[in-house]
Amino acid sequence: TEPVKISPCSLQPANRFLTSTFQFSYPLEPPESLQESIRKVGVLTPLLCVEEPEGLRIFDGHRRYHVARGLGMASIPTSLLIDTSSKDLAQMWLRTQLAVRSLNVFEIAALLEKSVPCFGLPREVMRRLILTERAFPVSPALLKDFPGLLKLPEPFKQAAVSRRYSPSFLVKVVRLYSQPLIETVTSLMKSLEFSENQLDLLLEWMEDIIERDGGVPADLIKSNLVSFVLSHPKMSAAKKRDALFRAVWTLRFPERSHLQDRFKELQQKVASLGDLRLVAPRDLMGDRFELRIGFRKAQELQTLLKRLTQLSETVGKGIERL
Repeated sequence: TEPVKISPCSLQPANRFLTSTFQFSYPLEPPESLQESIRKVGVLTPLLCVEEPEGLRIFDGHRRYHVARGLGMASIPTSLLIDTSSKDLAQMWLRTQLAVRSLNVFEIAALLEKSVPCFGLPREVMRRLILTERAFPVSPALLKDFPGLLKLPEPFKQAAVSRRYSPSFLVKVVRLYSQPLIETVTSLMKSLEFSENQLDLLLEWMEDIIERDGGVPADLIKSNLVSFVLSHPKMSAAKKRDALFRAVWTLRFPERSHLQDRFKELQQKVASLGDLRLVAPRDLMGDRFELRIGFRKAQELQTLLKRLTQLSETVGKGIERL
């Protein structure tokens, strides 16, 4: 590959830019950290563009451009690609991204889907290029599942990126589960934060239920799918239940960070006596939680009970005097 030629950086009017074609980033919205950086110090990394008769086609830097326009910047630092072939463009886009971050599976899938209209390259050529640049962290065979990855529901994709689901897990979802089942589980993801392991278990459970019962009643899905899954006779493993209860607890108690801090304080105070555990209620509608402490020595438990008894008697006498 010939070295890519890039013009020196210059300020270009904000109304000259064209944003279509080379948009593969997911999610499209710029992160808050980028917005805050540009608000404070401006665009430090110039946009990379291809000059066309209609204007400057943005090759790299779409999110920087949208933030700059949103802040009302009249001109934006820009460098231009000069005499670059289609294959060199594709390779440069990959290298530009990989220099500062890792591409997620949806960006790879979009790159494969748009390889012909954007770069004029067949998908097989783009696939080899992706593997050569090591842009995809799993086996080459998984790249063939990109159409299914792009068809995943939007909330599913958002959760997958924010919670960093592995590429192999996402490909497993596309290969093994039907679209209706994925959409059903996605309806939960709008309110519950599932780890990859929790979501993997939930999909397996739902698949078992469908095979056993011939489907899941629509009214149960709409009312309380989590309760239905947890009460189903196939769902008996305590560890699996606990995983979902923790997710429900996270949803129902937004002040959980405050509660967790208090819990850690209690853990530290009783560390010399035993191990303190927080236990979620077995009823999803309940809002009481148990604190359980396991004592290492029976004598320590007897001492604590004696102190509690003395405290109770002291409080009782005080109430009588009042």
